[in-house]
Amino acid sequence: MKFWYFLKANLQMMFKQFHMLFFMIVLAPLVIGLFINFSGKNIIERKPNKVDTILYVENQDQEVLGNIVQKTLEQLHEREIIALTTDKEKAELIAIIPTDFSKIVSEGQQSNPIQVQKKSKVSTSDQLTYEMILKNITGQLFEQAELKELVKDKKQVDDATAAVVSTQILQKTNEVLSTELYQRNDYQTSRMLTGEQYFSTAQLTMILAMVFSTVVASAVKPELSGLNKRVKLLPLSVRQRETYGLISNFIQFYLFALLYVGIWKLINSSTFNGNLLGIAGILAIQLFAILSIAGFVSIFITEKTLGLVSSIISLGFVLFSGAIPLDKMSPMFHWFGDNPFRRVLIEPIIRMMQQESVAEFMIIYIVMIIVSLIIMELQIRCLQRREEY
Repeated sequence: MKFWYFLKANLQMMFKQFHMLFFMIVLAPLVIGLFINFSGKNIIERKPNKVDTILYVENQDQEVLGNIVQKTLEQLHEREIIALTTDKEKAELIAIIPTDFSKIVSEGQQSNPIQVQKKSKVSTSDQLTYEMILKNITGQLFEQAELKELVKDKKQVDDATAAVVSTQILQKTNEVLSTELYQRNDYQTSRMLTGEQYFSTAQLTMILAMVFSTVVASAVKPELSGLNKRVKLLPLSVRQRETYGLISNFIQFYLFALLYVGIWKLINSSTFNGNLLGIAGILAIQLFAILSIAGFVSIFITEKTLGLVSSIISLGFVLFSGAIPLDKMSPMFHWFGDNPFRRVLIEPIIRMMQQESVAEFMIIYIVMIIVSLIIMELQIRCLQRREEY
C-alpha cells in the first residue's frame, strides 16, 4: 500500500506539471528533430551530385556520331546530372566536337578527340568530370567502329558491306539513345535510413538528457523539491523511498518516451519500424540507467552547480549521440560518429530498423543493468549514512 500511495502522489504531481513535462521531454525533441531533418536531410540521404558548371557544346561535326554525342549530353542535362546552355557567352566550359569527329572515331585514330576548354575561375575538377563523361561516350562509339571491323573479318565481306551492317547497328543504337539513354534509379533497402528515421532516433538522447536534468533539478532546487519533502514525512525507510522514487520516475518518463515514439509514427510511419518490442526494451534499459545515474549524481550537486552540470550533460549528449551528425558534415569530426556512447544508445535501435541482429549488444545491456543496480545501491547507502549523521 505504501508504494501505491507513493506512486499516486507522484502521478498527481506529474499531471499538474504535464504541460511542462510534455513540452520538455516530448515536444522539444520532436520539433528539433523535425527541424534538423528538414535542414540536414541530404546529409543522411545521399543524392547524386549535379555538376553545376555550365557547359556549351560546339558541334562542328553535324554528322551521325557528333549528333549522338550532343544528344547524350542533352539527356544528361534533362536528368539534372550536368548543366548545359545554348548561349556560349553564359558557358563556363566549352566542349568542341571537331569537324572530322565522325571520321576520327570510325577509323579509331584518337581516343579523346573532343576538347573541353574552360574560362577563368572554373574548377579544374569539374573540367575533368566533363572530360571523363565525354571520353566514356566517345569510347562507346569507338566500340561500334571496332564492331564494323569485326563484322568485316568474321563474315569475310568487303568494306562496303561491313559499313552497311555497322551503320545499321549505329542507327539502332541511335534510336535507343534518343529514347532512354540514361536513367537514374533510386533504391530503398532495409539498410538505408531516411532522414526521419535517423533524426527521430538520435533525438531520443535529448529525451534522456532532459530526464537526467529534470531528476537532478527536482532533488536540488527548492521550488521543485516540495514533493520530496512531503515524501520524507511518510513512514518509509531510505531504501523504500529511493526505490519507490526510481520506479515512479521510470513509469512517468517511460510513458513520455513512448508518447514521443508514437507521435513520430503518426508523422512518418517508417520511423521506429522493425521490432517495436525490442526498441521499447532498449529504451527501458537506457532510461533505467539514466535514472540511476541521475539519482546518484543529485546527492553531490548543489543549486549553484546545477546549471553547469546540466549544460555539460546536455552538450555531451548532443555531440556524442549523433543528434547533430557532425561526422557526416566533415571527416575531421569522424570520432563523434564512432564513439562508445553512440554505439550503446543509438546503434542498437538503428540496427533493429535495419532488421539486423543486436545480439552483440545484449552483454552490454546486461552490464548496464548490473551497474545501474550497483549505483542505486550506492545512492541508498550514501543517503542512509547522511541521515544517520
